[in-house]
Amino acid sequence: MHSFRKILFVCCCLLLHFALHAQSHKQQDSTYRSIDSLVIQLDSFSIIPNTFVLTGIDSNDYHVDFLNAILYIDNPKLIGSKYQCHYQTFTFNLLKPQHHRSSSMMIRQQGSLYHQMSPIQAQTEDIFSNSGSSVQGTGSIARGVSIGTNQDFVLNSTLNLQLTGYLADKLSITANITDKNTPIQPEGNTQTISNFDQVYIRLNYDNRFMLNAGDVEMDFRNDAFLYAKRSFLGMEFNADNKIGTHNNMKNTVGGGVSKGKFIYIDLTPLNGVQGPYRLRGENGETNITIVAGSESVYIDGQLLTRGEDNDYTIDYNTGELTFTVKQMITSEKRITVSFEYSDKSYARYNLYTFNEFTHEKNQKWKLNVNVFHEQDLKNQSLQPELDNDQKLFLSTLPAGQETAWYPNETEVLYNANEILYEKRDTVVNGTNYSIYVHSNNPTAHLYRVGFTLVGENAGDYVLISSTSNGRVFQWVAPKDGVKQGNYTSAQQLRTPITHDM
Repeated sequence: MHSFRKILFVCCCLLLHFALHAQSHKQQDSTYRSIDSLVIQLDSFSIIPNTFVLTGIDSNDYHVDFLNAILYIDNPKLIGSKYQCHYQTFTFNLLKPQHHRSSSMMIRQQGSLYHQMSPIQAQTEDIFSNSGSSVQGTGSIARGVSIGTNQDFVLNSTLNLQLTGYLADKLSITANITDKNTPIQPEGNTQTISNFDQVYIRLNYDNRFMLNAGDVEMDFRNDAFLYAKRSFLGMEFNADNKIGTHNNMKNTVGGGVSKGKFIYIDLTPLNGVQGPYRLRGENGETNITIVAGSESVYIDGQLLTRGEDNDYTIDYNTGELTFTVKQMITSEKRITVSFEYSDKSYARYNLYTFNEFTHEKNQKWKLNVNVFHEQDLKNQSLQPELDNDQKLFLSTLPAGQETAWYPNETEVLYNANEILYEKRDTVVNGTNYSIYVHSNNPTAHLYRVGFTLVGENAGDYVLISSTSNGRVFQWVAPKDGVKQGNYTSAQQLRTPITHDM
């Protein structure tokens, strides 16, 4: 995610650079003119050579001085003929003398030239002054150092740039660019999320075409057949066009790397308890970070509004939801929450397109064609990073299975400072079991085993002691087919999933 954000930051800067210099060349498109001289001054700026096109004169009858923008006619018989030329120019003359100060300040004394000293007022050059645009830029650049008893000397640098204005006629830009690793995670006590908590660049042409890049908020909840709301790092293009006199077409195309995983949960309210209510992940995770602004909270099917003066507040870092006095909570109320939270299992991307055709006079003439695709990248697992054996194991699972338990063991050499286990076979009530037994035998085949808490009567191991080297687990035989432990010697792996709507 960090590397993708850096690449996106560079792309946004390049897009901004080309947009600001879109007017740096001047296009010349002349009508047919008469040749009245053998030397014709075409322009005051230098011509870009590969853009020059001349019609009406053979190429052997003229030559061009592109630096001085002069056309030389080599055939005097062409006087009175017609010609037409097209070319582009730089915004300056390459051969024009340039000087930092006026030559009138130079004085001669006794045959030598001296510079006449005079006070010069300091000038600050606006980086947008020569772009032919009305863009206003504000921001800050910070430099700092960090040093401490437990860390080396570190140089810190921060850039925060905000842009707004018009690049050209009908083409506006709004941007917030920063080189920080992540934007600020805002507090969930206000109704709106500040744009300063996002990194983006937005180009808008006449309110008909819009390009968004950076932190994109996809919110498409107006269609009865496709309900989707996502936050991701990528790009989105919107178009709103008239077709004929009475028809209208709206198109949206976008995609990027998803910030997290989207789920719906039902809260169990308590009488008179306004909160906080802890939000959990799909597999019951409590230590989650919610993507700011991605939540939708419903009480009895009614959408609530975030804010201290509205219906609820939320702590995005701890995943805690608290209701205000405007919403009195009772056990009879049905509370549903949908949100997006950081999920580090796989890198995930989104692709989508929303298209709507409407007829202004007849509102019944309406056609929607919407497609949404979300997919995990199976070869880019994040936490835990899968090895080849685990990938092969996941490939054998049936389609649709989202999680699976995989043995969490690693064969290692004897180490007196580590809790290690032997693998043994045992028989209980005629059933064979392969179990792990704590061992300090340096000649045995030893394993480093990881145990996962799964709940009462859901595992085969129990914790019997804790030492300075680690914790020791012991296998417990099942009774009447019911497991007696609360730990298992396996880890839960999540399979890559794909959603298509």
